[in-house]
Amino acid sequence: TGRSQPPYFASYNSTRLFIHSVVTSKYFDLAIAGVIGLNVVGMALEYYMMPIALEYTLKIFNYFFTAVFIVEAIMKLCALGPVIYLKDRWNQLDVFIVILSIVGIVLEELETNIIPINPTIIRVMRVLRIARVLKLLKMAKGIRALLDTVCQALPQVGNLGLLFFLLFFIFAALGVELFGRLECSEDVPCQGLDHYKITKENSYKN
Repeated sequence: TGRSQPPYFASYNSTRLFIHSVVTSKYFDLAIAGVIGLNVVGMALEYYMMPIALEYTLKIFNYFFTAVFIVEAIMKLCALGPVIYLKDRWNQLDVFIVILSIVGIVLEELETNIIPINPTIIRVMRVLRIARVLKLLKMAKGIRALLDTVCQALPQVGNLGLLFFLLFFIFAALGVELFGRLECSEDVPCQGLDHYKITKENSYKN
């Protein structure tokens, strides 16, 4: 009793321990951040009717960045194990981004070589590549803390929205009850109350 449990990587072999030491190093995160930065620059270089050579170069770069993200996910999955790796929501985001990247590449290849794909789907998949920028958020602890605070405050925001809805509903119901049954008559005329006539009367008074 009182004996602490060994760490989860205590039974790893030398190869897996090496991978674990690599993926838990801050230099590994810095390298991935650099790759993400280059990927953002590559996406920013795209424009309408760009030369074929540039389009091909950016396509190769996209394949390279996707391969790097796949290797990163595999290394972390091997080092941490499926349970520990997928317990972190940021790692779940990484897996989602990798799947999106692979699906986007497959659809592009099918469109050009085998099956005609709706161009809108291809454009949507290209736009979703912007989600790779979110990988930078997990490396910025300050922003992560801010996002965690926002997520924790969301239920309270919902309660506040419900309170505003109730207030608006009460005043709307009050307005209907007070003025909803009024009819135009000689005592309560409706003519001359439009915006144009009110503005005209004010101009005459001035």
